[in-house]
Amino acid sequence: MRPTRPLIALFLSLAVFLAAGWAMASAQQSNPPELVDPTVLQLDAGEHLVGWLGDSVSVQRIKRQHPAIESIQAWDALRQELHEPEQLVAGKAYVVTVREGEGVTWRRPLTPVKSRIQLHRGRNLVTWLGPDDWAIDRVALGIGRALVKAEWEGGEYAPSDSETEEPLPTLKRGTALWVEVSRTVNWLQPAGVMPTITFAGQAPEDVRSLVRQDSVDVMNWFADEYGVQPDGSILTVYVAADPDSLLDALERDGRETSRTLRLWYDTGGWANSDGYVVLKTEQWRPDHSFNERGAYGDYTYGRGVMAHELYHSIQQQTSNTDAPTWLVEGGAVWAEDRMRRRDSESSTDSGVIGRYSDINSIDAPPLDHTERMVEDWPYSLGAFASHELALRSGVQSLVEFWRAHLPGQLGPLGRWQTKPPWQDTFQDVFGISVEEFYQEFAAWRAGLAPASIRGRVLGPDGEGVRYVRVIGRSAKLEGGFDYFDTYTDAVGAFQLRVAGGEGVQWGVDLGGCSVYYTSHGSVYKWENA
Repeated sequence: MRPTRPLIALFLSLAVFLAAGWAMASAQQSNPPELVDPTVLQLDAGEHLVGWLGDSVSVQRIKRQHPAIESIQAWDALRQELHEPEQLVAGKAYVVTVREGEGVTWRRPLTPVKSRIQLHRGRNLVTWLGPDDWAIDRVALGIGRALVKAEWEGGEYAPSDSETEEPLPTLKRGTALWVEVSRTVNWLQPAGVMPTITFAGQAPEDVRSLVRQDSVDVMNWFADEYGVQPDGSILTVYVAADPDSLLDALERDGRETSRTLRLWYDTGGWANSDGYVVLKTEQWRPDHSFNERGAYGDYTYGRGVMAHELYHSIQQQTSNTDAPTWLVEGGAVWAEDRMRRRDSESSTDSGVIGRYSDINSIDAPPLDHTERMVEDWPYSLGAFASHELALRSGVQSLVEFWRAHLPGQLGPLGRWQTKPPWQDTFQDVFGISVEEFYQEFAAWRAGLAPASIRGRVLGPDGEGVRYVRVIGRSAKLEGGFDYFDTYTDAVGAFQLRVAGGEGVQWGVDLGGCSVYYTSHGSVYKWENA
């Protein structure tokens, strides 16, 4: 969920475009190499591993089309044995046997229709749904620490192999993989399956175009940064102009709407665990109030909100959000900040710096008080906490927490589920107990000395004026301002605590009018201070 304040284009078409360009450049050569259609498999006699990416298709239909195929076998990961399937299903791979003395030319789809694949403890026979030529260690990134070994025709990989200086093998989309994992994992492969975007209410075409482009960019960013993407086949993004239009669109799609109005007015957007995200059309307007200072450069405010909410979709599709609110919401703010930093090509984590005023506020509660929603504190405190966890355990650890938090399976055919407390998952992933981290985080906060302005307010006679209100404000990264104040003491002295990193404007409230400070004298407007 985003507080009120503040998908990949198909690689196949790209590959065809690049191949076409390469063919044109090579036409002048005397013996240009023969282009190979990646959708066509040439299978000779014997056993082959074949990955499936398209819609489900009957095995009987495949056998009728290719009589030379003797058998097609699927791997049952729960039973850890081969069996005869009724259908070929996207994301799974199969052992295909061709009769002795015969061969098969098999054209198969290379356009994924889904991207979330569940890996069960032990060996799994699955398909790489992502782009061509990803190195195997990058492919393995999306599986995480549960990976024991991956094997394919012509190669194998274990996590320790990433330490070698030798170039690692790369995979092609559609490669069949034996993947062994130590526990159940939902693998959100970066397959480029885009979510459905539904516009509710009026949205100009330029806004629609920006939303579509941002959705592609954000999905690609998750692939580049974490090696995963939300599965667009089970996700709808509603971009609504007003709450009534949103209600109509949700009801038309048969979705629950009981909390919609409250969420619309209380938040800037939200991700529903039933498989949809809500954003607001106004967040893509160039004159959106949160972007009045051009804080996001050439990019929209809505782009960041989309990253925030799609990160929630990753949490939900990887496991669940049964965890402290500061880790759920703070992690999404942290991911949004990282994407904005990439957009601006900044060398500093400006999103974190811009929240120093929040974390130093005398009203800010301890981190453990934000395990449940307490105003907006889980967002700002959680972003800092997530930043500290990433420094401690690596950027990937934030996504790894959600992978590791998926309930495990026990008993025959996994009929029973185990659901360890989130505190156990936390210690396993981050290498520190929750209680120790709370103490460490509190000590870190205590060490942040906020900036302050000290001075005296003097009257015309040169004497200190007591009990006068001194006011200040500092600009926030996402737009708007933080305001703070203090009062002079009996001799007119004051100490005004201010947020660090963003600069401050300040002045004196004289009860009915205000005077603000500049290096050249006094002014009567904030913007001139």
